[in-house]
Amino acid sequence: MSTVLIKDVNFRELELRVGLIAEELLPPDNYDEFTEFHACDLYNGTNAFKGMEWAQRMSILEVLLGTLETLRIPVIYGAVDLSRINNKIYASANPIDMTFRMCALGVEKWMGKQLQEQFVEYQATNTPHEHVRFDDVAVFILDDFENKPLKLGLQQAFRQMRKPVRPPDFQSLSQLEYALDDIYFGDSKFSVGLQLADACSYFIGKHLGGDATVNRFYARIEPHIVYSQIEPCA
Repeated sequence: MSTVLIKDVNFRELELRVGLIAEELLPPDNYDEFTEFHACDLYNGTNAFKGMEWAQRMSILEVLLGTLETLRIPVIYGAVDLSRINNKIYASANPIDMTFRMCALGVEKWMGKQLQEQFVEYQATNTPHEHVRFDDVAVFILDDFENKPLKLGLQQAFRQMRKPVRPPDFQSLSQLEYALDDIYFGDSKFSVGLQLADACSYFIGKHLGGDATVNRFYARIEPHIVYSQIEPCA
């Protein structure tokens, strides 16, 4: 499971860039079938990208992943090695739940590090306090799916990690101090953020599986990976 952290001020530009990719690189005949940039379909030439030349599809993927560099978008991922987990005492654990928790904690650690760096810079430059903000928060949005028990499990995992402020203990510790509100599920057809996260997940997964044919795409992602965790640890 992969996460991309997109600043609110960059969403409009990301949408515009993705729209321009579609206009410039998609054949006009594919416009009616096109709903989203799904990495698996692009890479394999299926659905809306059926019949499109290989070089053109690869060009779209290159430009799409290039938005990570252009907008300085951090990438976080968690992965479970299914071939090795069966030998562990937690073999019965749900691997999707595990990867979600890895990603959530990765977001927490990265945001905490950014806050610390901002504070150090604030102290070093004597920036007026009113010009500095230390209240960054993140909204968690997952690609929606039909497996209701699994969806409920991820909701419970998030709510367990991000404990709401309730009386009488207003100081109760939460694993997700920088998460805002509840977890939400969206349709990737209407979310460029989810489409970008899908592309990262697809190529990171194939890379971890030893598929050297995706090296050119993983190379676009790797410099932007700010946190990753693989279980079981080697």
